[in-house]
Amino acid sequence: MNKWTCTVQELTTATGGQVLSQVPAAFERVGTDSRSDLTGRLFVPLKGDKFDAHDFVPQAVERGATAVLVHQWREEWQPLLNKATFIKVPDTLQALQAFGRFWRRRNKFKVLAVTGSNGKTSTKEFAFAMMRNKFKTCASHGSYNNHWGVPLSILEAGPEITHLILEMGMNHSGEIFRLCMIAEPDVVVVTSVGRAHIGELGSQENVAKAKEEIYVACSNAMQIFNVDNEWTIRMHARSHGNKMTFSAFKPGVDVHFRAQRIGWEGLDIVGHIRKVPGQCWVRVLGRQNVSNLMAAASLALSAGMTPEEIWKAMTEITDTSWGRNQILHMQNGAKVLW
Repeated sequence: MNKWTCTVQELTTATGGQVLSQVPAAFERVGTDSRSDLTGRLFVPLKGDKFDAHDFVPQAVERGATAVLVHQWREEWQPLLNKATFIKVPDTLQALQAFGRFWRRRNKFKVLAVTGSNGKTSTKEFAFAMMRNKFKTCASHGSYNNHWGVPLSILEAGPEITHLILEMGMNHSGEIFRLCMIAEPDVVVVTSVGRAHIGELGSQENVAKAKEEIYVACSNAMQIFNVDNEWTIRMHARSHGNKMTFSAFKPGVDVHFRAQRIGWEGLDIVGHIRKVPGQCWVRVLGRQNVSNLMAAASLALSAGMTPEEIWKAMTEITDTSWGRNQILHMQNGAKVLW
């Protein structure tokens, strides 16, 4: 867990907030769940469709929050003013996003952003596994990939971090673009375009347009393309920036992998990374992970790892413990794919 400290003045500069009371002049990290340990943290109550976390501000202070960001004031909070710093903003979600962008700019870590209909989380975790021994790397937790998850993921990274890997999801047009305005990625990739969220967007073409926002918003970033997917092939043809490509079928790319053997225990991968040939056994399940591994290797390559380092790092990937493709061994000898 990365530890960092920020001052109230920096927070108000980032969010335009008004200080209602100031007890400590600084806080450590950010929390949004009043049930968690908030000792020394800034508590940001977010309003959702069913709940408004402003209802739990007293509990957050009881759990140790030393600063609270709010977009409303309640008289029953008056006794809390001498226990925690209170800052009022027009909207706590927008303030969280502005603070995330401020933190990203202040710390200048290299941001690598991943989106796609499938494989986002696996690609992010594979890239993290490849990069963590080479760089001081941080990655978003689980599927923290939306309008509040991305700024929170940025705010998890301490000043010592050099590389931050973010997952970006969407369920409507414009969301990826907005997330890019917050995170300002240096490297971007669309893993694939499928039919996820077709109900909200109406067609696979609209899904592709929404995913392509990551390239449109980040025209100066290193852009990584999957040239096996018909939709990302079209994105590649339209792009005029710095590019990298990966493919399981076209050898003339930056990263080319294929699985010559697939088993319950893993994948026997052969191919090349920037023309450096290699072969390794990767302990992950499923042919679909060949594409995810190529995307992750491309991210690691863009971060500055050598092909040789990436080939070695792939052998150290042990599982998909983040909740994808888990194999449960039952007492009766059966295997269950979770």
